[in-house]
Amino acid sequence: MRKWRSCVALVVGAAVSLALSSATIGPASGVEWLIVGQTFLATGLDPAEGSAGWALVSHGVAENLFTVDRLGQIVPSLAKSLQRESDGSWRGHLADGRRFSDGSLVTAFEVAHGLNRTSERNGAAT
Repeated sequence: MRKWRSCVALVVGAAVSLALSSATIGPASGVEWLIVGQTFLATGLDPAEGSAGWALVSHGVAENLFTVDRLGQIVPSLAKSLQRESDGSWRGHLADGRRFSDGSLVTAFEVAHGLNRTSERNGAAT
């Protein structure tokens, strides 16, 4: 089953790449939008509900503090650095100049509040 899914993903990815590379999109072509298919949609905008947090990141609506690459190395995203403290906690520093969609600055307080809220409401998030 996993092998089949990988093949389907490869074929779909190749088809999308081919379509995009052969299409002329932009004001010069008269085409101002592009429809992209998504195999699933987030069920809501609250990251504390089910897998919505993950889905919102995959849809480009939310952002991770960091990710982990194929080699298991931490890769900064919203956080510019992350380190493990001697007591087992983590200390992170946010990337400069990051803003919410309304233009307000992302602060450590708001990030911590959001993470704590999600952890309290969604056991799978902890």
